[in-house]
Amino acid sequence: MQAEEALARMRELDAVVRRQSRWGVRYLALFALASLAFTYTVGMLHGEAIAVATVAWIVFVAGTSLWAARQQVHREGYARRQGLVMVGWGTTYAIAVSVGSDLYAGNPAWWAPAAVATAVPAAIGAVVESRV
Repeated sequence: MQAEEALARMRELDAVVRRQSRWGVRYLALFALASLAFTYTVGMLHGEAIAVATVAWIVFVAGTSLWAARQQVHREGYARRQGLVMVGWGTTYAIAVSVGSDLYAGNPAWWAPAAVATAVPAAIGAVVESRV
């Protein structure tokens, strides 16, 4: 009986962890959408408007990071997966901005796909997190 009880308790705890760690999926999906909007906006704006958009992005990232840090339940390996997402995002964002700022400023033909590219790492992360 003890083995059956232990297995039942393990299943209960697994269900609790899955339910309470769903925030990671929402966080990554929101990050993907915000990255898409921010990248496109920055690429299409000029002058001081870029600074305003950047401040809004910083506030968003700080706020969501503080919220994420306060979550008490994380699935095993979440920090590693989150790190990979941020490396992927940073890489695609750096390429989008470094190439696009000089060559394609204000050109939606560049900034629309670039914005999608910056959203892809977090979107993939959200999908992976929903299946872990």
